[in-house]
Amino acid sequence: MIAQDFTKVAGLEQIEAAVKTSQETALKMFKAGKDTAEKLYKAGSDAALKGFEKSTAFTREQVEKTFPQAVTKFDEATAFAKESLDASMASAAVATKGFDALADEVAAYGAKAAAAGFANVKALQGIRSVQDLLEVQTGFARAAFDMAFAGATKMAELSVKAANEAVEPIQTRVAKVVEKYGKPVAA
Repeated sequence: MIAQDFTKVAGLEQIEAAVKTSQETALKMFKAGKDTAEKLYKAGSDAALKGFEKSTAFTREQVEKTFPQAVTKFDEATAFAKESLDASMASAAVATKGFDALADEVAAYGAKAAAAGFANVKALQGIRSVQDLLEVQTGFARAAFDMAFAGATKMAELSVKAANEAVEPIQTRVAKVVEKYGKPVAA
């Protein structure tokens, strides 16, 4: 009755279509931004690696000319630095994937919340009494709380997983360094 008149005036179908279109547009923009960020990360990583290799080659050439006996130690130090750089890049790549998963979850939560909101508005169309209104709103509030709690839990789980996975290459590298260089020097 009153609710039905409201939905006719408000143009519920048009509003729902507009929100859906907005969500689709936002998702396309998000994916385009994600693709751009991935391309920039790859370009930056490639440039850093090329710069490392170029500077290492130049420095090795200079060491070879001025202090040939040190070339073997220089090569060891370079390999050590390269392995550390690789671990850092691997960590950053894993962290990027974790951030992607978090962003995807946020987008999914937004879509679920919008759908739940429209479902609630549609449920309001059938309201015949104050009691019906209270039941619909109570159900909506409970569902919204449950969805928010589940979303927060999922975000926390994804965050912890991303952090643990991102730190793993660094931890592995540190363990190798400690194993190799952490031994006491014999007197």
